[in-house]
Amino acid sequence: MGSVARAYNIADLRKMALRRVPHGLFEFVDRGTEDEVSLRHNRAIFEGIRLKPRNLVDVSKRSQEVTLFGKKHKMPIIIAPTGTAGGPWFRGGNA
Repeated sequence: MGSVARAYNIADLRKMALRRVPHGLFEFVDRGTEDEVSLRHNRAIFEGIRLKPRNLVDVSKRSQEVTLFGKKHKMPIIIAPTGTAGGPWFRGGNA
């Protein structure tokens, strides 16, 4: 298994990355902090989510709009601190 096109799920992609990416970089991207309690908790929660596909449903009137702290947002997007996020990027984010 070498090509991303041959990956059938996230576990397959993770195995490919483990073989190709330097160990320290893989650990940085793959792991949580300290004893990884939050990481295990997040994985358990995500494993409990089941998607229900609905075909041929009109979605033209759907909206991502929410009200947070009394202010309407068309689509809530939050960007957290990203100081070291450029490390795994090609050339460390310095193109």
